[in-house]
Amino acid sequence: MKIKLTIISLVSLASIAGGGTLSQKISFRDLSPDFQKAGEYQAIKCSGLVNYGKPGAPWLPAKTLTLLLPPQAVVRSIKTNDAYRELPGSYNIIPAQRYQPTSENAQPGFIKDSLIYNSGGYYPAGPVLSRHQGNFGGYNLLNLVVCPFSFQPLEGKLRVLQDMEVIVEYDLDHSKKARMSQHGAPWVSRSAANFEPAVLNYPGEATPKGPQYDLLIVTVTQFDTVFQRLAQWKNQKGISTKIAVVDTIYPKYPGRDQPEKLRNFVIEQYANHGISHLLLGGDYGLVPARTAFAMHSGYEDSTRVGVDSLICDLYYSDLDGGWDLNNNGIFGEPADSVDMYPEISVGRATAGSIEQAGTFVDKVLTYEKNPPDGYLSRASFWASYLDAGTDAALGKDMVDRDYMTDHFRPVEKLYQSSGNESPATIIQSVNNGLHLMNHNGHSGFKVMQGGNGWLDTTLMDTLNNSGRWGILYSQGCQAAGFDSNCIAEHFVNNPQGGGLAFIGNSRYGWYFPGFPGYSPSDLYDNTFFDQLLIRQAPSLGQAVGFSKADMIPLSQADGYFRWVNYNLNLLGDPTLAVWTSAPESLQMICSDSINTGPIGLSVSVSRNNQPAGDVVLTLCVDSTYIRSVTDRSGQALLSGFTALPQEAGLSAWAANCIPLQKDVKIVTPGPSLSYAGQRWTEISGNGDGLAGPGESGTLEILIRNNGTLFSGLNARAVLRSTDSNAAVTDSLADISGLLPGDSLWTSGSPKIAIDSTCREGDITRFEIELIDSAGNNWHYQIGQDISAPSLKYLYHITDDSLLGNGNKIIEPGETVTLSVSLKNTGQAALSQGAFSLSTADGLMDILQPSDSLIWLEPDSGAAIEFILKIDSLAPDTNYFPRLLIQGLFAGGYFSDSLILTVGAAGLDDQTESGGGSWLVSDSSYWHISPYRYHSPANSWYFGIESANLAPYRAVDTLLSRPFLVGESHQLSFWQWYDFIPEWGYGFIELSGSFGTRLLGVLTGSSGQWEKRIYDLSRYQPGQALQLRFIAYVDSAGPGIRSQGWFIDDVLAGPAPAGVTGGQPVLLFADRLLPNRPNPFAGSTEITFQLKQRSPVELAVYNVLGRKVKILTSGLLQPGSYNAVWDGKDFYGRGLSGGIYFVRLSISGRSLVRRMVMIR
Repeated sequence: MKIKLTIISLVSLASIAGGGTLSQKISFRDLSPDFQKAGEYQAIKCSGLVNYGKPGAPWLPAKTLTLLLPPQAVVRSIKTNDAYRELPGSYNIIPAQRYQPTSENAQPGFIKDSLIYNSGGYYPAGPVLSRHQGNFGGYNLLNLVVCPFSFQPLEGKLRVLQDMEVIVEYDLDHSKKARMSQHGAPWVSRSAANFEPAVLNYPGEATPKGPQYDLLIVTVTQFDTVFQRLAQWKNQKGISTKIAVVDTIYPKYPGRDQPEKLRNFVIEQYANHGISHLLLGGDYGLVPARTAFAMHSGYEDSTRVGVDSLICDLYYSDLDGGWDLNNNGIFGEPADSVDMYPEISVGRATAGSIEQAGTFVDKVLTYEKNPPDGYLSRASFWASYLDAGTDAALGKDMVDRDYMTDHFRPVEKLYQSSGNESPATIIQSVNNGLHLMNHNGHSGFKVMQGGNGWLDTTLMDTLNNSGRWGILYSQGCQAAGFDSNCIAEHFVNNPQGGGLAFIGNSRYGWYFPGFPGYSPSDLYDNTFFDQLLIRQAPSLGQAVGFSKADMIPLSQADGYFRWVNYNLNLLGDPTLAVWTSAPESLQMICSDSINTGPIGLSVSVSRNNQPAGDVVLTLCVDSTYIRSVTDRSGQALLSGFTALPQEAGLSAWAANCIPLQKDVKIVTPGPSLSYAGQRWTEISGNGDGLAGPGESGTLEILIRNNGTLFSGLNARAVLRSTDSNAAVTDSLADISGLLPGDSLWTSGSPKIAIDSTCREGDITRFEIELIDSAGNNWHYQIGQDISAPSLKYLYHITDDSLLGNGNKIIEPGETVTLSVSLKNTGQAALSQGAFSLSTADGLMDILQPSDSLIWLEPDSGAAIEFILKIDSLAPDTNYFPRLLIQGLFAGGYFSDSLILTVGAAGLDDQTESGGGSWLVSDSSYWHISPYRYHSPANSWYFGIESANLAPYRAVDTLLSRPFLVGESHQLSFWQWYDFIPEWGYGFIELSGSFGTRLLGVLTGSSGQWEKRIYDLSRYQPGQALQLRFIAYVDSAGPGIRSQGWFIDDVLAGPAPAGVTGGQPVLLFADRLLPNRPNPFAGSTEITFQLKQRSPVELAVYNVLGRKVKILTSGLLQPGSYNAVWDGKDFYGRGLSGGIYFVRLSISGRSLVRRMVMIR
């Protein structure tokens, strides 16, 4: 269950220049705590929250909250208005314990703060546990750690927040001059609870002082040539890259030591050139690393010197401040005010020789250019016992459940607890080819635990999985301590095996004895896979950096979290594009040669023979790289450079696609004619100006002469259709007399007739042949989008109040109204739509079988209505007639079916009428009991009635008889359970023709009756289902018993709302509708609606809050309006891809929608 964060207001209460106030309201009403027994104590766990507490204090779930402040705000004070609810029962919350290093077994001893546990007051006294203000690439952020629980130990009382309002008072520091960067914008936009209103207060992005580039590689002189190969490839991919050598940096930049001098150089490159990624191209002794201090671990002594000295490449990533505010030579202390936000992503190639540098580059090139088949979907988890009571496999199962995508499932699991983890099984699996690897076990500099054995550097050197390079994330101690020739280096430096990236700890990782999956190292591991696979971070370095940013609020409050943030490093390429789905192929069409002079090369790209948008194209000419991105039709123009005769290289790259490269010749002299654009002018059709089915128009082509001579007096353009979607007449256009550098539109021709069978989303494709007076020709492939209405079924509502009893259940003999809601998802408006309803069912008559829609705007919805009668002889239970809806309209047709539920269906058992709806064995521990119930006076109970305890050891099933699911049904039931964690579990399953689906797993204690609800709308009405509750208990020791499991009030029936698929889309109201398409490449359409005459401005803002384009402005009448944004600013310049906001200002209030443009 996730917590709802509801933005109520972001209001400046002080209009004076000295400061202001903002407020944020949060609701915790959907919080669903899970209470688990831990000896004499209870542990609270909540999905979406992180358990947190100082050692000895109550271990309570906490929520991190990030707020976006005004750019120059400095927080003066934080106040809260809180509303708590006391939970029934008595509680004894377990105190937090010291985390243990993953190189050590759990130490004996139990910590409990007697001052807190002997107190009569609530702990914590207020919900805000810590606060921190920081800067992420110019975004001014406030981080809070909020605890929604408060515990009163003496009386065993526990209360939970219902609602909270945070009120932040701030001053303004006008000396703050933040440089806005797009690098952190994806993280800030997702993480700041008030981002969309607050970002509009931000100024525009600062323009770098010098030429902008993306990746800086810092290396040593002897590796310069090796990394030039990597830089060349990155440039070809569209990642602008530069190389710097450390020996030339140290004499030019200030600093107390080499790391500080190097960091000052990086800061300059960030400020002046806008770099977003840094690759440190050398091992510890070649490219220096910073040693940072997070806390005293308690483990450093004369036998373990340097344990608390963390090798920390974050030092080169977080570029704010100097990391040594008190100037004592110890970097990263809490008193040094390190905000930890990664302005750039950083990775390291731990190469100690030219050969190892070559291995690093070769692995990246193989992985990104053309990886071998068959291994990119393989993931493997390795987990050991961290101590006798802590099985790391449980934490890895949480990662699989919450973050792994279907592409990587099923995940191979080598677990010590399953008996299949050993060094031999791990080595065999890696040699067979693995893409993603996740390890949790004890480790050291030279070893990693593999069950009862150890992987060591020698075994890493013997790995032989050549070409099938993968990425390994380890939570083990010191495995990535690259100041000590660690095991991670052997993994990435092995030329015949291992992988191309290792993410791990330079010193200790930390685990929580008895609670696998909840330690700082576990949580960093979770956020990494969340960023990589769920949030789709653009690069490996950003996945690592953004996962650390997720943990900054806790890192500022807690030394263990701070430790992991410092000590977790990426040994790999930070710009690496990780394959997250199966590789696809690209096809590219363009001229084989272009003339000298100003370059103009038109390129068409397809993916699996379909137009491919968002493909990065790079043309390399004279060591200069010209870039562009294809639009939705797969087209792009490369221009803006003048070249002499030579060979040029053209590259095409897109996420999860095999890169494509082609040679293009630049030749002299003569005309060089190229396609530069197109526009559609409607001749006959519906008058909307779009190319629609059955319509005709002219497709005017923009031709440019990039050569040195004019095109001649009889130059011409010929357009030919290459598919059946359109016919071309008057295909010849005169382009005579086109001078070098000039452009012209073909006027009045060619003429196009779109086939009437085309539909929304089709693209009709053409070939253009350009011919000069000398007979030279150039060929280009282009496409024209087809715009048409397209209908989608949303939901339906039945009403039996016409000639029925009005109880909202369709019953035999009733006449009912059927309202079907449809949405126009096409780019064109629907007109003159005629719809019909029919059925082959003999027990139903359609009394009103037709309806019509006169007009329906794009992205709008409307309802059509029919009247039908159910025969009185129809079954009164489990009757599911099917109805067919068909429609015809200009430019398309619609057909869909729906199933009605007549009479009763589903399952309804309040456990008060015996067990006839259920199947249990004669020896079952499941039985009907009056001992505990949700509604009087019985429930199903798994347990021994006479003792009111669960059996010592049993596996037992409560199975419903088959029931038929109806339309819009949901499953709900109430349960009360008490299992001994790790010794008792409850499993909830649903089975049918599809097999068996696991709905949930529970352990520990609920402490009260709780309701579970599951949506059944995915199952077709009339499908037979069975519900199964499986209880599993094992003996935890003599005298240790749990109470068992109670189930009551089971209902499979209509959802309370009575509809599925969403709510009606209003045609006329003050609304700003989502842009279409979104994400988009090229252009997108924005629809808004006014309910009254109003002054309006519709404008586009970038993620930095700068207004980049006004789309509409003026006094408008009530109605629906459309605007198109072509991705360009006020001056007609194409903007970069990323997040943008469209803001509709109406009479003093604003509506905002988020848009994503892909380049």
